[in-house]
Amino acid sequence: MPLIAYLAIQVTAANPTEDLNVVGETRLKFVFWQIYKSTLYSTSGDYQGLEPDLTLQINYLRKIKIEQLISRTREEWQKMSFRSDQREQWLTELKAILPSVEKGDVIILKVDEELSSNFYFNSSFIGRIDSPIFTKAFLDIWLSEKGSYPELQKQLTGRKD
Repeated sequence: MPLIAYLAIQVTAANPTEDLNVVGETRLKFVFWQIYKSTLYSTSGDYQGLEPDLTLQINYLRKIKIEQLISRTREEWQKMSFRSDQREQWLTELKAILPSVEKGDVIILKVDEELSSNFYFNSSFIGRIDSPIFTKAFLDIWLSEKGSYPELQKQLTGRKD
């Protein structure tokens, strides 16, 4: 196997949270159903806002179709009054990148040096959206105080108040 092919395989199967520190974690539950467990990582272990290596890991605890994930993303952006001419384009890109999930699947978004979003599914790289605006808007679903679950946001970002 050529060295370049071997290195590409190693990169796609890398652990995106390796060498990062946990900022916080939480679980989303709805009545009796557990939806997912989310963990936020950063280099320092503190949440300082959008920065390289900020990583959100979502461990799904139930089956969810991609259409539901996209619909929920759209609803959250509307609730937070996020407006962008590219919003629908980003949702289309997201639908092309992310799969439907089964119980036990893990999706990770890791922010790179350009503040773009790198997505991983069960530790394999699956795609990228090259926009700091998208990255902030997508992460704000979990990290903004304007999100649907402010108590979960506090746990995830490590806030004590």
